[in-house]
Amino acid sequence: MAVRSRMRCGVRISAADCLERKFEFPRAVVPKLQQILALDLARTTPLDQENAYWAYRWRPSRAGTINVTQFVVRKPLLDGAVRDAESVGLQIAFADAFDGGTGEVLPIDFLAGAHDVGARQIRGRSPIVVSVGAVGLIVLALIQFAYRQHAAIEDLRLEISAARQRAHTVQAAIKTKEEAAMRVDEMRRMKAQRPALSMVWRELTALLPDSAWVTELRMTEDGGQIVGFAASTASLIELVSRSALFMEAAFVAPVTMDAREKKEHFVLAFKFRRPVEGARASQRNL
Repeated sequence: MAVRSRMRCGVRISAADCLERKFEFPRAVVPKLQQILALDLARTTPLDQENAYWAYRWRPSRAGTINVTQFVVRKPLLDGAVRDAESVGLQIAFADAFDGGTGEVLPIDFLAGAHDVGARQIRGRSPIVVSVGAVGLIVLALIQFAYRQHAAIEDLRLEISAARQRAHTVQAAIKTKEEAAMRVDEMRRMKAQRPALSMVWRELTALLPDSAWVTELRMTEDGGQIVGFAASTASLIELVSRSALFMEAAFVAPVTMDAREKKEHFVLAFKFRRPVEGARASQRNL
């Protein structure tokens, strides 16, 4: 018993039997960290100082904040171990925990009773002091809430930025597709408005007499020009205008006699009969 009276005895439990909670706070809340943890434990878990012991440790981080770890153990578990020790005459002075994986002894003491002492001190103070303490806890809770809100807003800002970048990419792809569709529509419109080159050649071959030939064909959206030679150009305008494909045939340059070919050189312009032919083409496509 003399030896036991001089020994400082304690209970050491496994960290696996504890509830481990992790937080990140601004460094400014260190003086009131204990009150913040007590409020959060009672608010977010069914555990409080009536049915659990808890302790904590914190370490500074490079970001100017602190990383806090809170360890919580149920009272029946720790109280049972204390009773067993006291039943053989040992006086338990502390209760800590160890990491079963690393063997590290955690620098905490569940029996320090700091939060219990704080509760007793609050009960013994005047109403004015209690009010000031309550205001301080509210302010600290607001600081914690504001810090979490800031982190959430920052995450949301990054998500919005990424979504905006994706939206720009989608809009650019849509614009590219729309421009391509417009070009295709324009090509289809132009194709519907004027006959194909092969059709024009075929029609001119059928219209012009054997004594005439074409050396150049120019086509525009609404018509074209043919340049060539003929034994007699007097009947060319009538022949071309009589076609179901051409109209408004006319010479756009003086007819001249070519000394080498011994034929008349001509430049004849015409227009396409687009309304009629376009309507027929539309009917065929339908």
